[in-house]
Amino acid sequence: MFKIFTGQLDKSHGGFSNYYSDYFYNWRNVLGRDSGDSPFRFNAEVGILGIILKGGLIFLLLISLMVFKSIYLSVKYSKNNYTYSLAFIFTSYFMFYGVENIFIFDLLNISFWIMLSITSNIKLYSIEEEEMIKIFKRVNNV
Repeated sequence: MFKIFTGQLDKSHGGFSNYYSDYFYNWRNVLGRDSGDSPFRFNAEVGILGIILKGGLIFLLLISLMVFKSIYLSVKYSKNNYTYSLAFIFTSYFMFYGVENIFIFDLLNISFWIMLSITSNIKLYSIEEEEMIKIFKRVNNV
């Protein structure tokens, strides 16, 4: 996989980029042409590598800056447990991008970006926990 990255780590290959895997090509020859995966992989199985493949190092840097800014704001300024807990959840999810989470468009990744946007909102940090509960009750008609 790193053949595609040689000297091109800072450049994006775009949303429809893919890479060639000798591993899947060799297994396809062993098991027969009709079985196995395609040697042309649409995304890396590790999230960080998928981000680099689709957007380059600049995209990874931008995402990392947004995540670390939200973590810093929620730890330093949060007066309620809700934003603090959300920051813990999406921080652990972001750490798993380096192990197994795939960077694709699905409900799990959408929830990651929603949690990131909630914890990036500085107005939520000044709200006390009791007031936050009242807001949720009013919004949900409880």
